[in-house]
Amino acid sequence: TWGAETNFTINPNNAPGETRFLRVENRPNTDEFAVVWADYQQNLSGNYYDFSANAFSGEPATVLQNNLSIIDATTEIKTKVFDIAFESLTGELMVCYGDDGGTELNCNTRSAGTAGTWSARFQYTAMVNETEEIDMASDPASDRIAIYTMSSTARDAEAAIWSGTVWGTRSTLDATTDTLEAGTINGSVQWLRSGTTSAAVVTYDDDNALGIDWATYTVGAAGWVLQPDYAPASGVFNAAALNDKFHITTRNPNNFTHVASLIVDGNNDLSVKRLTFNGTAFTWSPGDNGAASHNANMHTSGGWSAAIAYASYLIPAVLSVDIVNASGVSVASPSYALTNIASTNVCNNTSTGYLGSATQRIRVSNGTTTPGWSLSVAATGGTAAKWTATTMTFDYNDASNGGCNDGADTDTDPGQLSFGASASGTVTPAASCTDTGVIPTSTAGFSEGTVNSVTLYNGNASASVGCYWDITLISIYQRIPAYLLAGTYSLPLTLTIVAN
Repeated sequence: TWGAETNFTINPNNAPGETRFLRVENRPNTDEFAVVWADYQQNLSGNYYDFSANAFSGEPATVLQNNLSIIDATTEIKTKVFDIAFESLTGELMVCYGDDGGTELNCNTRSAGTAGTWSARFQYTAMVNETEEIDMASDPASDRIAIYTMSSTARDAEAAIWSGTVWGTRSTLDATTDTLEAGTINGSVQWLRSGTTSAAVVTYDDDNALGIDWATYTVGAAGWVLQPDYAPASGVFNAAALNDKFHITTRNPNNFTHVASLIVDGNNDLSVKRLTFNGTAFTWSPGDNGAASHNANMHTSGGWSAAIAYASYLIPAVLSVDIVNASGVSVASPSYALTNIASTNVCNNTSTGYLGSATQRIRVSNGTTTPGWSLSVAATGGTAAKWTATTMTFDYNDASNGGCNDGADTDTDPGQLSFGASASGTVTPAASCTDTGVIPTSTAGFSEGTVNSVTLYNGNASASVGCYWDITLISIYQRIPAYLLAGTYSLPLTLTIVAN
């Protein structure tokens, strides 16, 4: 339920006037948020709130800016002239804004946490035009922050990258943008990530062509790349003479390779498109139902007239293991396969394969508050189970002579099955998680009465909670006894996970 309205006292020397624009941003994976606001007199200030303490930490000692950029002769804030973002690893807050009449980018930082302190203003002078619109986004895997700025006066779009310590990698993306109008947002920036590669994308509005104007920056590559306009068959994007009214790009929290771009054009049409990143290339797709427009009669004033969000995948509050396909859907009848191999008159052959594949992923989910767990595999039929092909059998848990001899177990069949997670296993965490603390075990084989189950992976105290991991390519080795009759043999297996 909603709580009662509460207030905090604004420093009368900072931004005490009527608020004209306000931004709130949650520090990822905490119950803390930053709030920054501009008043009608072009002043800018901020504060920091901790839900655990139910308290604000306080504004900076002096106003962040008292001369925010404006687009007309009034002192009213009519564009998104400042923005905020958290560094993903350190939790440091970045606030950046335009200075009316100045060309440099102005910023302040605030160190992480409730005891954090505000820095003095610093400038990035490589920017060449006045900043009259800003959008910023944080790389989920580093302290990089991407920024997009637009100048209505000079009609250009610029972009740069904060490395975690300094601004750099500045580029003028376009020198023929449309003009800013009161209440409009003509560009947006967001990060994607595929594997270990992060990339930033900017969408914006120029005056030369229909479609989506966009540029990209891939970490490790040579700067920003202006991309060919995306002009999809579905969705209406107005002629060059009309200004777009709204751009917002949102990253999929369940799959960082996707972002959705929502745009309201000058004809008051709303469209949503999706951009996918595979680590090297970017691909647009309709992202909607193929209609010409989701809404062809958006409000004429534009601005914050629409919003977009993904539904987050919530990890159930249990520890579990499942076999899922590439879409995360449970596989009804999972299987595994070993190489075909001929039996000879000596025991010198091993059949190999993998447990876990791209279409049959072992998904470990931990929605509990306990990070430790162990994942193991055992024969579904217990220690007396055997590889079976109609009436023919051989063993999986006889360790005598490496599986070549029948040892002192309860049957007369040789053969041993082993698993080696550390040899080849791969771990892919959920988009907002890491594989820290998820440790593969060394190769181990079954031995009746001694090793009745084989541990594949352990989650230690450093493993995340509220996360899932997809595990694939665990090596399987089965020693083939001498003189084994030909056949298609099978051995059902069961995966088990327990908390430590």
